[in-house]
Amino acid sequence: MQSPEARSIGRLGVPAFAGTVPHIEKAHLLLSTLSFKAVPVGGKTLRGVHDVIARPSYRAVRGLGCAACTEIAEILPSALVRSGHPPVGSSGRSSHAQAALNAAIGDRLRERAHDPIKSNGAEAQDA
Repeated sequence: MQSPEARSIGRLGVPAFAGTVPHIEKAHLLLSTLSFKAVPVGGKTLRGVHDVIARPSYRAVRGLGCAACTEIAEILPSALVRSGHPPVGSSGRSSHAQAALNAAIGDRLRERAHDPIKSNGAEAQDA
C-alpha cells in the first residue's frame, strides 16, 4: 500500500465515524428515557437536565472526532507507509481487499464521481 492509498482509506473512515455517533446517541437517549421513566418523582426534570448535557456532547464528539480523524488520515500514512511499497491491487491479498471495498461502497463512490482508491495507486481527484 502506498501513502496516497492509505490516506484515501483513512478519509473513508471519517464519514464512517460520523455515521456511528448518531446511532450511539439514539441508543443512549432511548435507554435514558426508559431509566428516567422508572423514577417516579423528578424523572422528567432529571431527563431534561440529562438531555441538555447529552445532545451538545454528542455534537462535540461528532465534530471533534471528525476533525481528529481527518488530521490522522492526512498525517499517519506518511509516517507509517514506507516509499516503494506496491500499490493496492498488485497482490492477491490487496486485490481481495480492494474488491471488498468496491463491493461495499463502490456504487456510492461512483455516484459521487469520486474514486478514492484506484488500482494504479494514484489518488483520485474529485470530479
